[in-house]
Amino acid sequence: MDDAIKESNSWKNKFGDNSKFKGDVVEQLFIARVMREGYYCLKNVSSVGPIDCFIHNDVTYHFLDIKSINSISRPLTKEKLLKLLTDQQKNMNVAIGYYDNGCAYVVSEEKILKI
Repeated sequence: MDDAIKESNSWKNKFGDNSKFKGDVVEQLFIARVMREGYYCLKNVSSVGPIDCFIHNDVTYHFLDIKSINSISRPLTKEKLLKLLTDQQKNMNVAIGYYDNGCAYVVSEEKILKI
């Protein structure tokens, strides 16, 4: 089993449903996954703002708002996820990032990228 999956399962049991903590953990899991796949990541040091992080590799780059996904959000659709973006984020071409079952996903108007 992927170490990140083990970690994501153990923190849920320890800390319960603290949404701010859950968001912090999901961001770190997402960032660890994309970095393992060869992306560079620049993280916003502020807890507010339209962009959580910027990722890039030799082929592509993305400005991201990373979201934690729960069972209520399912089934996940591109349309449902993109509705979470503010008008400011849409104007800046920010994509949604989320972590699920050991993979990082980037959802933009053009595509869904599994990392």
